Amino acid sequence: MTNVERQTDGGGPNIIDTMARFLLRQLKMADMDEYNRVTLSDYLGLMYEDPKLKDVVYTRMNQLLFAENHGRKIPLYTDADLTMAQHA
Repeated sequence: MTNVERQTDGGGPNIIDTMARFLLRQLKMADMDEYNRVTLSDYLGLMYEDPKLKDVVYTRMNQLLFAENHGRKIPLYTDADLTMAQHA
């Protein structure tokens, strides 16, 4: 099983968000390059095998739906990400 909480490469939250947006039909496979399509397909397959990953993705989907229905915006990047990008 994949331990989503222990990922330290920074890719964890991004793939979770991408998977949630794809499942909500906010993103299309046709708009992605080949590498991202393959990666997303692999993670979607893994999601159905790993209940923890599935729970994390569904939680993110619920957050996105709640924000959409209540007019709140969820920031795409954290303050730390923005600060790091400004100094790069």
